[in-house]
Amino acid sequence: MAVVCLIPGMCFGDVIDEALSLAGLTKETAGFDEGIIRLYSFDEFTLPSFRTIESDPWRGLRLFETIKNSIALTHIDPAALLMSTRPWTGDATRRDLLGSMTARWEAEAKRPDALESALRRIGVTAVPSTSDVPEAVREAAALILLAAIDSKPYYDAAFAGVGDLQQAMQSDLASPAGPFGTIERLRLLRGTDLRFLYTAAADLLAACKTASEWVKDVRFQENYKFEVDTSWGRVTLSGGRSDIYGSGDHLLIIDTSGDDIYLGGARGRPSCWFSAIIDTQGTDTYISEQADLDGPIDKRQSRSQRNTLGPASAHFGVAVLIDLQGDDLYRSMERSQGSARFGVAVLLDEAGDDGYESYVDSQGFAYCGAGFLIDLAGDDYYSGFNQVQGCGLVRGIGILADSKGNDTYIANDEIIEFPSPQSAEHNVSMAQGAGYGVRADYTDGHSLGGGIGILFDGGGNDTYRCGVFGQGVGYWQGIGAIFDISGNDEYHGVWYVQGASAHFAIGYLEDAAGNDRYTATMNMAQGAGHDFGIGYLIDRNGDDNYKAPNLSLGAGNANGIGIFIDYAGDDRYEANGTTLGRVNPTDGGIRAMAFALGLFIDGGGNDQFPEGLEWVGNSKRNVQWGRREERVADSQIGIFLSK
Repeated sequence: MAVVCLIPGMCFGDVIDEALSLAGLTKETAGFDEGIIRLYSFDEFTLPSFRTIESDPWRGLRLFETIKNSIALTHIDPAALLMSTRPWTGDATRRDLLGSMTARWEAEAKRPDALESALRRIGVTAVPSTSDVPEAVREAAALILLAAIDSKPYYDAAFAGVGDLQQAMQSDLASPAGPFGTIERLRLLRGTDLRFLYTAAADLLAACKTASEWVKDVRFQENYKFEVDTSWGRVTLSGGRSDIYGSGDHLLIIDTSGDDIYLGGARGRPSCWFSAIIDTQGTDTYISEQADLDGPIDKRQSRSQRNTLGPASAHFGVAVLIDLQGDDLYRSMERSQGSARFGVAVLLDEAGDDGYESYVDSQGFAYCGAGFLIDLAGDDYYSGFNQVQGCGLVRGIGILADSKGNDTYIANDEIIEFPSPQSAEHNVSMAQGAGYGVRADYTDGHSLGGGIGILFDGGGNDTYRCGVFGQGVGYWQGIGAIFDISGNDEYHGVWYVQGASAHFAIGYLEDAAGNDRYTATMNMAQGAGHDFGIGYLIDRNGDDNYKAPNLSLGAGNANGIGIFIDYAGDDRYEANGTTLGRVNPTDGGIRAMAFALGLFIDGGGNDQFPEGLEWVGNSKRNVQWGRREERVADSQIGIFLSK
């Protein structure tokens, strides 16, 4: 996959310095004063990547470049993707630094009695015959079980500070209000050691990926069935038929044929700390309950959050689902499809035109952990309501990575079940690259820094639709980002969308190529920063169309920084209000001394701008002094530059 360079000054010519110089600014002076930021920022769990970008928005462009390139290179391998997050979160480990992560298990797994030996080590006294099981399947199962045996001490260490995990899971779901509810949430967050957890998860992900490669060529017709219950859950190896897997604790399922239905499996939880599915062939269905077969979630008469686990989910556990072929259906009302709370959950689908449907907390979602949904090929459809499609909460990193295909991403804004404080006629989406934390400055004071939510799309003509908060958005020290590498794409959202931020947060949207259409209907969009937040929209190439509301297209509000850059193409801009390189100044108190910036740059092309805005037009340059201080770095400034 070609990687599009983002670094200003190296690939597209550095127009940023030229634009900043219009107001006497440089990259060194155009940013928040750390002394002032310290007066507002007292929160736990703030991520190192957030601090880096907050302290230097221009270095932030380079950091987003490394994040984008890292995902492009590693997302085909879930273990590598998890380890690549180390600089962003400070938690992941480099398990592959000294060589192959699975080599120590591979040799043992090739021994004739390896599977039987591994099963006995986890408490199976009478192992059924494995003579009918293909050799590759026996070896793959042994490899995964051996990795699980060696990973269990790290899993136990990760939650040594939490106590009884079944009780902790129920406590986490209860989320009681009031000061003692806050104490319990902090106890669980502080007591979880993600470095130990990610150590275990990286090894398990590597073992499952290698195992999937070992079994991918097992013949579709090869008929066998092996089942045994262990102290960690059931192990099932099956081929030559279409199976239905019921609910319950499944430690491992390897299925090499048939159009299968999964109501269980790939659910990591205290009673089944690690759970994996590898399915090599067939058109499969992954659901949470029989009712999921009746039709799409958005067509049901009623929906509710049940706080249980669906396929590819983890709650104080580790879950892995790998599907190698087929046009598959993933449908679940529950947390699913790469959803983690105090855990690691990964769904990897390697081929097919797939459908992903969920309600909340799914499709690359994480709270205190890592949740990944990775799809490597096909024209795919993603739909959900709230906290979906790349969403990271406190101590969480949620990633949806889709390699290629003409894909559709929907965060439902037609059926209003999560009404937004900004507009009750629209849902809070927190989707398609959304990172956010807990704001408690007006309650008990225990605000918590947000996580990272990323949507990465490697190619194709894609459609993105959401309500309020989405498409590269950050809230309360969270980072939300969306990267689209190529194709003619369509983005549609409402408020706080398309590279926007609210309250000490960072939102980023980059589209690298194609003739794209951006529509935001109400407020704060397309490179807009609010309340010491930073919002970026970077479009690399193509003839693009922007329909923007107030506070958009490079707008700063309440000491925010909004950065909009369209590098090339014949573009059309429709906007009104504080837009196109403008800032709303603040008066009084500390904020009167604090920097704010609205920056609009169009790097070239024959563009169309709104009539009646005297500061905009082709080849125009303009500076708006919203508030001018003796030091330009203390001022509040709007800059418009069209090349």
